Amino acid sequence: MKVTFSSTQSDKRDAVVVTSLSSAKLRNAAVALDTKTGGALTRAVRATGFKGNAGQNISISGPANEDAKHVVIAGLGKSAELDGKKLQANGKSLTAIFNQNGVKKVDVELDSVRGTKAADMAAEMALGATLESYSFDKYKTGAKKKDERVLNFVVDDPAAAEKAFEKLSATAKGVFLTKDLSNEPPNVLYPESFADRVVDEFKGSNVTVRVLDEAEMEKLGMGALLGVGQGSERPSRLVVMEYNGAPDTASDDEKRPVAFVGKGITFDTGGISLKSGGGRTMKYDMCGAAAVVGAMKTLSERGAGSNVVGVIALAENMPSGSAQRPDDVVTSMSGKTVEIVNTDAEGRLVLIDALTYVQQKHDPKVVVDLATLTGAIISALGSEHAGLFTNSDSLSDKLLEAGTKTDEKLWRMPVGGAYADGLKSNIADLMHMGGKAGSSSAASFLEKFIDDGREWAHLDIAGTAFSSEATGYGVRLLDQFVAENYETQKAKPKRTAQSSLKK
Repeated sequence: MKVTFSSTQSDKRDAVVVTSLSSAKLRNAAVALDTKTGGALTRAVRATGFKGNAGQNISISGPANEDAKHVVIAGLGKSAELDGKKLQANGKSLTAIFNQNGVKKVDVELDSVRGTKAADMAAEMALGATLESYSFDKYKTGAKKKDERVLNFVVDDPAAAEKAFEKLSATAKGVFLTKDLSNEPPNVLYPESFADRVVDEFKGSNVTVRVLDEAEMEKLGMGALLGVGQGSERPSRLVVMEYNGAPDTASDDEKRPVAFVGKGITFDTGGISLKSGGGRTMKYDMCGAAAVVGAMKTLSERGAGSNVVGVIALAENMPSGSAQRPDDVVTSMSGKTVEIVNTDAEGRLVLIDALTYVQQKHDPKVVVDLATLTGAIISALGSEHAGLFTNSDSLSDKLLEAGTKTDEKLWRMPVGGAYADGLKSNIADLMHMGGKAGSSSAASFLEKFIDDGREWAHLDIAGTAFSSEATGYGVRLLDQFVAENYETQKAKPKRTAQSSLKK
């Protein structure tokens, strides 16, 4: 789908969208169209009981004296409550118009609302529509239909709308990248090819990428990560992405990076402790890593004014004669020894070496890890919220706020204390599984590998990362988190985001 901005209506448009505030108060463009059509909009409002509530749309056939075959009145809700999240939701709903037979070109006529310029409204709605337009059909055979859909926003200042959307479209690029990586089949995306994709993605950009192979990881003592992948023919990888957007004038503390760490199990059979028949889809166990890559993409594209490092631990968890066994003991990069209880609890093992690496090599001011870590979090929170576990009330507040603003919601869960006590081992420093509170036990295990005094949060995204396909969860949350709390000055991106995103 192509997004455009103009000051005049399109030629030969198939549909037109006008807006209404709550109480069915038609906006200027709607009033003009209503007059042109002899009151057709007013009659439709009365007949349907339309109230103009946010997300409420009504559609009527275009009158004879209107070139558009379809007319849609989109409710914006109360002007005082209008924000980016609601406008993006409005934009998302507009893509349904293209499902109407023969609709390829749609005009959205917008007027400024108290305190919000039409150009900014258009940019937010365009982002929502763009995100909704995503599809993953690269493996479907047959002739691909050319996407001829055009969504044109008619505003008084199209140049301002275009500029605003260029900044926002960096978000869509990151989300699309995350979804693309997550949706790939595991015979295509495995640790080596995942690492190669990251290298190719950031080639020529302002993100530097380093890939550690198994020999390098062995020298660093990453026995936990390597143990997970030892049963697979696909060698494991650790990928490090660095983005330096903080200005030279920033203080030493401001230059310390924010760190994101992602779990990347590209295919998870459960290892020797095979998953049951009801186990979740195995290829999506790398969505945490994909979210970190997508967040780095968005931060780079929009020129975020902060230093950020992303680390993803990539492995394939397979059963074989060389696979890790329950009761094995491995030595992590931190030096702590870990007794393996169940090889299907592998995600926390790859994460602890990645967490240790980023702390030792980059000394971040804050660390946030993302992982499809436990089925228990799905039982607790379903798909509405990801689980938030943290050692810092301040960090919790920042992440919860970012989640609310991006609609990538979090719910704080307990960590440490009695949950950590259940990790004691008779033969090693720790067991990697504890009691029945699976999500809190797993987070408490991770916390054992966080340096004293370092702010850390773990996001268990097992319930939010995918449904029938990947959701792209985490990219917008992490970007908002950085933008609101860790930017000193915008850096200039080396590559400019384009306003036409086609998926």
